[in-house]
Amino acid sequence: MRNKEPTEYNHINDWGLHFNPNFDKYTNVVSSDIYGFHAPILNISSKEGTNKMLETVGYVSDYIKSTQNKNNKDNKNTKNKNKEAYLTVHLHNGIPPEYDKLLENLSSIVEYAKEKNVKICVENLRKGFSSNPYNILKVVENCDCNITMDIGHTKYENRLDTVDLFAEYIHNVHVYENEVEGKHIAPKNLDNLKPVLDRLLNYKKDFWLVELMDNTSCQNTKNMLTNYIMKYD
Repeated sequence: MRNKEPTEYNHINDWGLHFNPNFDKYTNVVSSDIYGFHAPILNISSKEGTNKMLETVGYVSDYIKSTQNKNNKDNKNTKNKNKEAYLTVHLHNGIPPEYDKLLENLSSIVEYAKEKNVKICVENLRKGFSSNPYNILKVVENCDCNITMDIGHTKYENRLDTVDLFAEYIHNVHVYENEVEGKHIAPKNLDNLKPVLDRLLNYKKDFWLVELMDNTSCQNTKNMLTNYIMKYD
């Protein structure tokens, strides 16, 4: 869960509960198994936004190193490896980006992140430039990065087509029912989500983040996903 009180890394903590059927434990804190973060919302086509994003990549890298070192000291017989290290980014903060500058700046961020062993994942948004899936696709193709697909940012009727379009580049998926007036709504059941979850699994995209604000909703949704996965053919 994203912390409510400020911490050194509060602005880059991921928001929700990681879920993957291949993991034998699920936790609402960043663990030695998964290093997942959400960057602050910035305009990457600006110099200021780019510098802040580079700084954020540095924070992520430092956090990973310090956590791994601690785990290695606590567990001397276990060699701790970073299995998942990613940073989800918004391309803009509501201000229409300058496209050429966006590509130039994001490319530099991606290259720096690769040096730091951090995977950059661009998130589709509800409004503006990043709400057009073809814009997202062009950016990730040009900048050699990945996609965080946010299901709730996509209209129900467009979700399957969006999965098909993004499939090659999806690294992780934000899973919840829908976003309404800025609030993430937890699913009461998986009736509406099942078609898009089926399509994701057809592409073997099973690394998901239940992006909800309270632990009870996260756990309830995770339990539904667990039952769904067990029955999936």
